[in-house]
Amino acid sequence: MFDQFAVTSRGDKYGSFEEFERGWKSIDPEPDMDQVRLNFKFADANGDGQLSREEFMTLRNVVGSHYIDGFMAFDADSNRKIDLGEFANAYRAMDPEVQYGLIYTAYLVGDTNKDKTLDFDEWHLLAQISPFE
Repeated sequence: MFDQFAVTSRGDKYGSFEEFERGWKSIDPEPDMDQVRLNFKFADANGDGQLSREEFMTLRNVVGSHYIDGFMAFDADSNRKIDLGEFANAYRAMDPEVQYGLIYTAYLVGDTNKDKTLDFDEWHLLAQISPFE
């Protein structure tokens, strides 16, 4: 499947957004371009504007999942980590009546490696058990 997306004009195994878009359109001729951009941005972990095979395969494992949209909505600064402020703001946007203690507790439960941020895997696990899903 990567080869379908990553057949580049240079013959390498990396894909630019344009190549990713072309591959996506070969599957869905009229895609939601916001979704295509969001998926590319999510997958481009190192932010170099190119997808490596590893980045593409990570995306492939979760594509079609609403979790990408949710994670990117929480990650306001697009650094692929959610800090407590981002988490609280997004949670409150979905539930203005939520108590701050619940937000803080959920955040602490999700931060399994205790680095004071939630990466995608931590957020994904938390989203599966939390009411903000």
